[in-house]
Amino acid sequence: MRDCPTHTTDEIVRYIVAALDGGSEIETTARELVRVARDLKDRSPMVGNQRRNAQYAKRVLKQIDELEKLFANPPDGAVLEILFAPRQTAPVNSLERFEAVAWEAKAWRQDWLISLRSRCEWIVADRIGESGKVGSKQRKAAIVAKNLCQKAGKPLAWSSSTSAYRLVASYFYEAMTGEQGRDMERECEWVLRQTQTAK
Repeated sequence: MRDCPTHTTDEIVRYIVAALDGGSEIETTARELVRVARDLKDRSPMVGNQRRNAQYAKRVLKQIDELEKLFANPPDGAVLEILFAPRQTAPVNSLERFEAVAWEAKAWRQDWLISLRSRCEWIVADRIGESGKVGSKQRKAAIVAKNLCQKAGKPLAWSSSTSAYRLVASYFYEAMTGEQGRDMERECEWVLRQTQTAK
């Protein structure tokens, strides 16, 4: 990281365009993406924070336990069927119809609770979200750089310190934070691996 005078937006855009061997179209897009990167810099990660996600999921799991206890002891009448049967259920005008509606409501209720429980357990077990130790601004810069490099037809080479991808990510990070010369290898690699995993 170099301690140098801050580059202007025009300079950063010029450096990005040079790294990509781009023309006026890339310049226009780069300028717009600098603005986008700055807008994104203080926003939370889309997937949230691992620890806070896990805490929230555990609270939801406790509520599911409470709901299961509550549903196991309803008041007299068909309140559970009213709560969980589809709204377009035909009138309940026979014992057979009531049993069918009750079965449907129970099945829907159980499916809903099982699905919600399994998603919460997944969030906790797989530690969904970003670690607080991870630089979210760096990842955002690497994501924006990836999109621009793809538009410019440049390879997403994260392992080379002179690759267009890493240079452009560093320039976007500078545009977001004012810090020059940030090594973006880890973030560029992470973004690329996430993209490959999603395919």
